[in-house]
Amino acid sequence: MKEGYVYIALNLVNEPDKVKIGFTAKEPNQRAKDLKTEGMTGKFTAIYWIQTPYYKEFEKRVHAKLRRYRHAKTEFFRLSSKKAIDKLQQFWSEFEKELNVNQGIVVKDLKQKTQIIKWWESLDYHWRRTFVKNIPLNFEPTEQELLDGLINAVLHTNDKSLKRKIAKWIVDPNYKRKIKEYYKEDLNYAQRIEFISHIDKTPSFEELKQILSLENLNCFNNNQINILFPVKSLRKLKRIDASNTKIKSIEELSELKCLVKVAINQTQIISLAPLYKHKKNLTISCVGCPISRSEKERIVRETGNCIIKESFM
Repeated sequence: MKEGYVYIALNLVNEPDKVKIGFTAKEPNQRAKDLKTEGMTGKFTAIYWIQTPYYKEFEKRVHAKLRRYRHAKTEFFRLSSKKAIDKLQQFWSEFEKELNVNQGIVVKDLKQKTQIIKWWESLDYHWRRTFVKNIPLNFEPTEQELLDGLINAVLHTNDKSLKRKIAKWIVDPNYKRKIKEYYKEDLNYAQRIEFISHIDKTPSFEELKQILSLENLNCFNNNQINILFPVKSLRKLKRIDASNTKIKSIEELSELKCLVKVAINQTQIISLAPLYKHKKNLTISCVGCPISRSEKERIVRETGNCIIKESFM
């Protein structure tokens, strides 16, 4: 950011009882010389200045605070040079403190944004599309994005009805040109959500924050999910359904203090230890899991408030 100056200039010949306070991107002494060429009589001398990239904002602040001393709507103020310098130093001290606080907020926000984007980029394709399905992206896909999504959907979707429709599309020699029409008119809402999840598009920052604030996460029947590591960052998560996935551990759930319902049906989970210290009322659905009777009894004993569901009824 380019720096400039808020300066105090004095004209001892014609304006001895006033000071001029303005901003400039030039050296203050050069600016003082230029004042004569702008129709102001007498010789101006720059007697004090503050250098800052926020010189325009600071000048506005100074003028507002000194309005009682201002001469009409000019940049002249009825102040002695000493009082003007004292005021400028005082106002700069206040302005700088506010600036440091605001910059701290900006830096903090930028750091958070960088961390969130880095988290998203660390996810594999299957986790990214899982999150997108839980909070559909608010965007209108382009023709090229739909064509890319079509390829990914053919390779990865478990939705057989969607696969059948795509197979019907690509028989048409003009399917690339008509892809938008097919997407809008041939798919129902659920199929569009499934299809759009295969478009590998980075969500907006606001959408990423929504993902990290999810209270419900459904990754049911996703046989590409074998680890819950990305879920560690979802601190507000209350319910997760990881049934029919390939996970073998729920260690990543140990720090999620808001959890009230965990479904791990038809998985290879054998230990519930990560949830032993859970303090909220917790329901665990573990139909078809190789969890021993003693392990189920232990988590009920350890938490004192856990309900184990062992059937779909």
